[in-house]
This record gives sequence, C-alpha cells and structure tokens, in this order.
Amino acid sequence: MSEKRKDSKGRILRTGESQRSDGRYQYRYKDIHGERRVIYDWDLHSLREKEKEIQKQLSEGVSYFDGNIPLCELIDRAYALKRNWAESTKSTMNRYLKLIKTSKLYRMPINKIKKADVKSFYVSLHDADYAFGTIATVHSILKLSFDMACEDDAILKSPCNFKLKSIIDDDTPKVQALTVAQEESLFEFLRTDTYGQRHIDMMTLLIGTGMRISEFAALTISDIDFVKNVIHVNKQIVRLVGQLLVTEPKTESGFRDIPMTKEVRQSARNLIVKRKTVQKDVMIAGYIGFLSVTRNGRPRTHSEYADAVRLLMERYNEVSNIKIEKCTPHVLRHTFCTRCVASGMDVKTVQYLMGHSDASTTLNVYTDNDFGNVVSNMQRLEANCG
Repeated sequence: MSEKRKDSKGRILRTGESQRSDGRYQYRYKDIHGERRVIYDWDLHSLREKEKEIQKQLSEGVSYFDGNIPLCELIDRAYALKRNWAESTKSTMNRYLKLIKTSKLYRMPINKIKKADVKSFYVSLHDADYAFGTIATVHSILKLSFDMACEDDAILKSPCNFKLKSIIDDDTPKVQALTVAQEESLFEFLRTDTYGQRHIDMMTLLIGTGMRISEFAALTISDIDFVKNVIHVNKQIVRLVGQLLVTEPKTESGFRDIPMTKEVRQSARNLIVKRKTVQKDVMIAGYIGFLSVTRNGRPRTHSEYADAVRLLMERYNEVSNIKIEKCTPHVLRHTFCTRCVASGMDVKTVQYLMGHSDASTTLNVYTDNDFGNVVSNMQRLEANCG
C-alpha cells in the first residue's frame, strides 16, 4: 500500500491535493466538461473550503470559475454574493450592468482581459458622453468582480488595478452648500411667496435635519416624537418598476434619531395639521399616516419633491438679488452637514446625524469650507491658546 502524501507540516493530503515547491497548495480536479482544472492557495484550510465549493457546484452541474470563464459569468458570481443589498441598490446596479453588456469585454475570458482593454472601454464611454460618475460606478463593479477572481487565484492580477482619474478627468460638478446669506434670503422668500408657503415646512425639515429625500418621504406621524423631541429615521421610500416600496434605510447607519430644533418641530406640527384635509390614507407595506402626502393620501416621490424645489428656485431667482445657481433636496442635506461641521460639532456626531457608515464620507463629500470659515476657526484657536 503506497504511503499517503503529506505536506511540509506532516499533514496528510487528500486526493487531488499537493504542495508545490514554493509552499503553495494546489488541488486538481475535472470540471463538468471533463477538463482538468487547478486551484491554488497558500493555506490548506482555505484550499479545502474552495474544494467544498467546487464539489457542491459540480454536484449541481455548475463549473467552478477559473481564468477561462467569461466576464459575464464572473460578474454574476460576484454579485450573487451581495445578499445584503437593498432592492433599490440592486435595481441601480442592473442599469450599469446593461452598460457593461455593450462592451466586447463582456464575453471575453477574464484571463484574456488586459488593463489596456478596460481603459479603452472607459475612454469609449467617456467619448459617448457618459458622466464620470457613471463610468466610476462601472469601474467599481468590474473591480469588485476581478478582485474576487484574484482572491480565488483564477487570475494573478486585476486589470482594474488603476485609478480612473489617471485616464479620465472628473468633471462631476461639485455640490455646493448654500451660504448663510443664500439660506436666509431663500427662507425669507418662502415666507412671502404663495407657492413657497406651501413648501416651506418641507424645506425646513430637509435643511434642518439633513435627511435623505427618500427618508423624508417615508416619515409617518408616529416617527415624530414630540415627547423626546426627535425624529425617528427608520425607513425610506423608493420607486422600483413604477411601484412605491418602503424599505430599510440605505445602510445600517441610516437608523437614527435626529433631535428637532424649534423650527423643525413647528414645521412637523404644520405638516400634521395639513394632513387633516386628506380624504384617505394610502397604506404601503403596512405603513400608514405618511407625513407629507398628496391630496389622495399617497406619499410623494423623490421626483415630485425635486420638481417642487426646482420650481421654487425658478420663482426665487426671478425676484432675488442673491442668486442660487443650484438647489436640490440633496443640496439642502449637504447644507445641513456643512453647517454642523462649521459650528464646531464633532465629526462622529455629524456622521451619526447624516446616517453615514464612514466618517470619511462626512468629511470629504458633504462639507464645504471657505476662507471665512478658515479665519473664524483660526480666531477661535488663537483665543483658546491665548
């Protein structure tokens, strides 16, 4: 009887397993087509985890991926593992996947795709007038997929291992928070304009809480806690395939309680009073009593809020000397965050209020600074040090 094969640590290796001279383990097997395949790993335990997956897939008639599989199959496998994604995120990803399908890369074996091929694809998208943000999302999808292939030794290097800005300029317009003067001028207009008066409470809640518009749309009367003086953010409304859905917040950090200022508290009361004119309440996913609704009781959608703000800004800019180039629900959220940071609030608190998973998002994306802030902060520092 032949002696069992062992590794350098004296452990008995199973059928198909061996250890290379460089210390790396390998496992040989035949795929569903009878072709010989090999996978590698530096750790024997990790290799055997892969073996289990291979055997499971072989029993189901599926080929464990290797370097010869097409990119389309790699992407499918990578995104099949994203079980914790919200439905709205999946829907968004599907739009970008359709764009990837237009590329010749989509059917190419992943071990034949070079960095130059990926770059050429991105340049073609740029030449077709796709926005930098769109191309960046495509890049993140491909990078995630190729990184997984590298982790499983299907390929040695990812062809997406480069910065997108190295080949395409980021021409994404920077979201600018409203200045204090712009905010004061805007709300003075809202108090006097007939159309503005209809929407001032919505604008007050958005700029006074920093909520995402999808979170604001999902607020119900029961979410407004006048005893504890907080707004409970615990869901969002999204539109998928023409249907309104109530889902959990964008991330786990989206669950939060936002304290109400005096102005926010009054606007919340105003919205509740306005609801008394609603003929009936529409129930969505078991929720009823939405704070801001249409005349027939249906909660308003993101596009309806965006249209309302757009019309407000057209009317405002016609009569005001302090122009506002762009104002959207997202700009109001951006403004709230910027005000919080400028007031000296610590970053972790701002991160919590914004519902950000990562503090870097709070610092790098949602906060503006100008020389006036720099001067005031230096004066504060000088006073504290003096």
